[in-house]
Amino acid sequence: MAPAKAIDDRNGDIESRPEEETPLLSHDLPPTVAPSRIYQLKVIGLAMTFILIVEVGAYLQIPPSYQLMEEIICRQRHPDHIISAEDDDVCKGPDVQGQLAMIKGWQNSFDCVPSLLTAIPYGVIADKYGRRPVLSLAMLGITLELAWMLLPLLWPNVLPLWTMWFGAAFQFIGGGAGMIQAMTWTMISDVVPISSLTAVYYKIGAIALAGELVVAPLSAYLLSKNPWLPLSVGMVLLIIGTCLPPFIPETLDLRRAADQEVEQTLSRSEEDARDKRTLKQQIIFAVKNDMGHVYTFLIKSKSVISLVLGFNLTVIVKYVKIDIMSQYVHNLLGWSWAKATLLGTVSTVTNMVMLLAILPALSWLITKRTGVHPLVRDLWLTRMSGILLAIGCFMVAIAFAPWFLITALIIFSMGTVYTNICRAILNAVVEPHTIGTLNTAITWVEQVSLLVSAPVISGLLKAGNSAGGIWLGLPYMAATVMAIGGTAIAFAYHFFSPPSPLANPANLPIIGRRRREKHPKGRPNSNRPRKKMGNEESTMLDDSVQPKTLESRSLEAIADYIKSGDVKKIAVMTGAGISTAAGIPDFRSPGTGLYANLARLNLPYAEAVFDISYFRKHPEPFYYLAKELYPGKFHPTVSHAFIALLAKKGLLQMNFTQNIDCLERRAGVPDDKIIEAHGSFATQRCIECKDTFPADRMEKHVQDENVPKCDSCGGLVKPDIVFFGEALPEAFRDNTHLPAMADLIVVMGTSLSVYPFAGLAEASKSGVPRLLLNRERVGQMGRRADDVVELGTCDAGVRKLAALLGWGDELEALWRGIVGEKEAKRQLASAAGEGEDDLEEEIRRVTEGVDTALKLDDEKDDEKEEHAAEATEETEEVGFPLRQDGGSDTEDAQKSIPEGVVQRMSKAIQGQGGEIGTDIKDDRGREGRTVNGSEGAPQDAKDFRIEAKKKIQLAAQGAATPLDEVAIVFDASAPVAEMKHEDPKSAELLSGVSRYEETSAPAAGVDKESTSAKAEPASASTTAQEAPGSVEKEEKPSSGDSKL
Repeated sequence: MAPAKAIDDRNGDIESRPEEETPLLSHDLPPTVAPSRIYQLKVIGLAMTFILIVEVGAYLQIPPSYQLMEEIICRQRHPDHIISAEDDDVCKGPDVQGQLAMIKGWQNSFDCVPSLLTAIPYGVIADKYGRRPVLSLAMLGITLELAWMLLPLLWPNVLPLWTMWFGAAFQFIGGGAGMIQAMTWTMISDVVPISSLTAVYYKIGAIALAGELVVAPLSAYLLSKNPWLPLSVGMVLLIIGTCLPPFIPETLDLRRAADQEVEQTLSRSEEDARDKRTLKQQIIFAVKNDMGHVYTFLIKSKSVISLVLGFNLTVIVKYVKIDIMSQYVHNLLGWSWAKATLLGTVSTVTNMVMLLAILPALSWLITKRTGVHPLVRDLWLTRMSGILLAIGCFMVAIAFAPWFLITALIIFSMGTVYTNICRAILNAVVEPHTIGTLNTAITWVEQVSLLVSAPVISGLLKAGNSAGGIWLGLPYMAATVMAIGGTAIAFAYHFFSPPSPLANPANLPIIGRRRREKHPKGRPNSNRPRKKMGNEESTMLDDSVQPKTLESRSLEAIADYIKSGDVKKIAVMTGAGISTAAGIPDFRSPGTGLYANLARLNLPYAEAVFDISYFRKHPEPFYYLAKELYPGKFHPTVSHAFIALLAKKGLLQMNFTQNIDCLERRAGVPDDKIIEAHGSFATQRCIECKDTFPADRMEKHVQDENVPKCDSCGGLVKPDIVFFGEALPEAFRDNTHLPAMADLIVVMGTSLSVYPFAGLAEASKSGVPRLLLNRERVGQMGRRADDVVELGTCDAGVRKLAALLGWGDELEALWRGIVGEKEAKRQLASAAGEGEDDLEEEIRRVTEGVDTALKLDDEKDDEKEEHAAEATEETEEVGFPLRQDGGSDTEDAQKSIPEGVVQRMSKAIQGQGGEIGTDIKDDRGREGRTVNGSEGAPQDAKDFRIEAKKKIQLAAQGAATPLDEVAIVFDASAPVAEMKHEDPKSAELLSGVSRYEETSAPAAGVDKESTSAKAEPASASTTAQEAPGSVEKEEKPSSGDSKL
């Protein structure tokens, strides 16, 4: 595999990177090593077969083991009793059932110990030696445990039943049932694209439910014949499952191939201490690291700890339903073990109906009728399922007849979806890079809960059997209390930034009728904000929704609000967009963003450069990037200076920033007014011992492209930047309440796609104005009555706002004083080169207006096709207003523009004109050569397209460039107005028709070259806007002139 070719292949795929709305990771393997479709199907198919075999084999052994254990205990306690059919009251006595409950309870508790102690070590082994060996070992351990459990059942006089507990020791071979599940999911995750992973998990879950639906009646049938029959079948299936892993492809090879590509692309130090660690050292390090992550997450994530507690309370309730239900029904109704086992089908069918039909239907109905935020909807579904869970538990506890018990079990099973929805909410409310830590924390807390609760629940079952009567349902009464507790937690929980009732997500339907806007060509434009209330793209609301605080939804109203003196605290949220003018790319822009440019490093996925787990193995990519982004190379922008100006005037409450570039500090924003949600380069420390590292040495290491190591422990050192897999800084979590106390919210240069940062803007009170300065409308901005959205670059937005506030000169002076004149000119030139987004928007509006004025809508397409030949020669008057004063009268020089000219002009502006071009001269009269309308442009407008945009902007502002002057850039044969012979000194004072003399349109059949010769002076004049009187006319076109 050639590394260079791999890099080229990756670079070729840059343009296919996902947009902002698409999943971050389409596949977590490089394309050069991604598995084929056949390979994926093979792994998934064998994994599904393996899961089905193991699940059926394990489930078949549960009911018969209960029956055989009951018979053994009954014989030991009542040796003279002859065991009979299902109505044997002696064997259902409290002494027998109590001992049976305690044996099973302690066994379930002991089974949790190996999983807790060996999960991380075996995870390290799986990453080093492969998933298949660990899976084989885990299956061997489980099979040996179940085989050991058969020995006391075969020879109860030799081995007491409690010796079954020692079988848990076999789970130390491979890690037990938890490791079997983990390795299976890992192998599937290795080959399935992340975008398809959820769907695959869902299908596997459906297969597991279908297996349970089949195995319950099968187990009951076999048990009615002989309890050893299902035990034998189950053991045979488990042995087959133990032999199956060697036939599943080893997916670790894919990971190794990806890592090898990275190692070939990046220079790695041969003295890397991590490579010298023994397996034991790696295991100790992994245990310490992962446990530290879980502990830190649970301590610091106060917003989710309550939901984690509620989740685990209901997990215990599910344990009560699954593990002791058969014994409870057996004792309560006197049913046989085979008949009691059949009740499992009731739970399985109910769960399938809930997950496949009821929950999706309820979600759709709630969304359609109320339009609430999905998280709010799911939280209410969690609350409702908690209520069902509590009611079902209580009904099971007081059940007195089969029909009542079945009804109770249905309600109970409907409520058990609490855990499914609660887990979904937990994964949604935490920041994306902590989801892995969250699920690890949930697993650990769940295992610890079962370790403690299993013997307690069994003790309650024993006590209930002893007390008899209504107390028989004592375990379910305790479960009812736990369900009520979990439901109360769900009702008490509130999102730290509750979505506004108007904050309907973009992907949800709007309730009620809504007028659809259209493009000038008739296409629906439902995704664009509506043009309302003074700010042309500021809101998604109707005119009927009036602002509560502002006079209108416009930037002018924001300025008036600030000048009124009512604004004392302004909370500012910023993202990478405010630093792009400084030369720092944003993260997610396709083709130009940071993640797209990282493709040349051949990472397994672009975001890996900020993944803490990947950083521990491969720190080199991050430090390659750190050299490019390290503070000192870049200067603050006008947006940074504006924030500093707010602080200087005492208006800045807090600047919440996602940026790590420290430019806010360099602009002069006080440290106590900055909260870096994702950390920054300002400080650095060891990721192991947490010792700080000197800033000067850190800078030297970064510039020399050396990975810094801690002096104390030799661990890796990294800047205090929040990586994926790390918790957000405490300073952020401790100050998330501030936006709710602000008088104005300003959001600049962020996609508002990463929570909880994105929730800050939603934390403001109703009626508090919010201003978005961004390239596009994002998040829920524009959905409140006092939201103002100013689309364009952040710098353009703050300049406009500062001018309205009367701070324009002060802002400019502050910024230039910070960055210096040279950097200021560079940033201004860069902004002019990019054309500025506000100019792009102006161009779009003007060209759409011209199309409308000329009636070029789709409704006229048929008519245009019939007269296409005549349209290029015939002319019509243009009455579209192009002046800022809104005047609609057409200037003389704009009366005769061919329809085809404007069509070509629109295409050229949109970058679609491939053969459009004409000669352009600069103000010194030097000839220019044009190829496809892009070369030979003046120095102040190197790109031909940008020159045209400037002319259209001037026309739209009513300046000295009428529309025909713009048209000549695109069609040399267009009729134009020649400039009057005026005094150059007074030329700048004249505008409009007073500066031009009308010329007639060329006669039909006139040679294009002669027309072009006549038109050339006007073309030249258009390129010399600063000195129109100095343009020299020529009688003949030069030989280098290009023709349309």
